[in-house]
Amino acid sequence: MSIVEWDCVPIDLVTPQGQMDWNTPAVDSDPLFLLVKESCQAVSSQRVTKDNIPQKDGSILHQRFRTGYEIALKIAYWERKDVPACGELLVDMHDEMMRHLRSILNESGRVIYTPTGHAARFFDEVRWLREVATEAQSGLTTVTFALDSPFPYSLDFAQIETEIDTSPTTLTNNGSAPMFPVIRVDGPTCGFTIINNDNLDDQGDPKQIVYDSDFPGAQCIGSGEFAEIDTFRDVIYLNGDEDNLKPGIDVENSDFFELVVGANDIVVLGEGTEPAPTVTFLWQNAYA
Repeated sequence: MSIVEWDCVPIDLVTPQGQMDWNTPAVDSDPLFLLVKESCQAVSSQRVTKDNIPQKDGSILHQRFRTGYEIALKIAYWERKDVPACGELLVDMHDEMMRHLRSILNESGRVIYTPTGHAARFFDEVRWLREVATEAQSGLTTVTFALDSPFPYSLDFAQIETEIDTSPTTLTNNGSAPMFPVIRVDGPTCGFTIINNDNLDDQGDPKQIVYDSDFPGAQCIGSGEFAEIDTFRDVIYLNGDEDNLKPGIDVENSDFFELVVGANDIVVLGEGTEPAPTVTFLWQNAYA
């Protein structure tokens, strides 16, 4: 569980409608959206990847993955501390909540939180998952709903940008979960290999991304251009949003690898006698 202080840490919901502040200390005249700790949780499930063998007393275990986070929340509407919201203020607060949730029904937002003693972290690309349930007890109105993020972790809010050229470089993920980086490869180059010596495949070999422009449908990356690799979505595009460069990936020898917890020794090689291109990793510490 990534958030362990639901009732006291500042939490922000950022949507196309702007930003909602939850659990934020306020002066007496400000209404408060306060989370109900006992009804809040963030859960990432594990995919079922086991095949039972009927003829044998055993099973086959495949490579395992975590799914994205489901964030269940319950929020109480308060006029001010110890005074429940009611009347016109209650209607306005609920309208504000629904306006933000509806804006992330098909578009995405972020949930930003700040654990005690740590820098801000966030769940990215969250969307409204389940319908709002409204309840009123003893004059206090609460709403319960859920958000969903495709990523199996939360991230440090501050992004790290690390440039790698000819020298091996160590990226240290100080979090508690592997993180899928975005990788930018600057041209000119017609082929390259990016290796993570600390992320090993089932055979114990370092995972790598191999690109070769000689493959059918592939192309060189020209001077002033770049290839953008999204390792979470297993895609690679010229200049981020132009030609699909996936035909140049050597699928038999490539894996869109994560940055494991701890040290990641990254090596970049050029194709044949070509020099290694300049590669930039965009990444963050990730937390389970």
